[in-house]
Amino acid sequence: MARESSIRERLRLYLFLRFRSWHSAVGENGMICILDTERAIGRLNPRDRTILIGRMSGLTIPQVAKIAGCSRATVERRIPWAEGALSYMLSGGE
Repeated sequence: MARESSIRERLRLYLFLRFRSWHSAVGENGMICILDTERAIGRLNPRDRTILIGRMSGLTIPQVAKIAGCSRATVERRIPWAEGALSYMLSGGE
């Protein structure tokens, strides 16, 4: 339970810092709904999901690359793509 709570707190902080300018995806308290975010992350392809969660968890790019089974360059290239896809889904896109 403590680990899940820690992951949710990191997710909240990451989302707030990365996406706080989204008006349509931000609730009254200035936070994006975590459940909606978890669902959106679940819709990413497995590699992008692994990359995004790894970065949210504070792992370095080399660590994420090893876990995702891809190169550092791929991780660096896919992070903005995964964040963009997440942003699109949270702002009401499919």
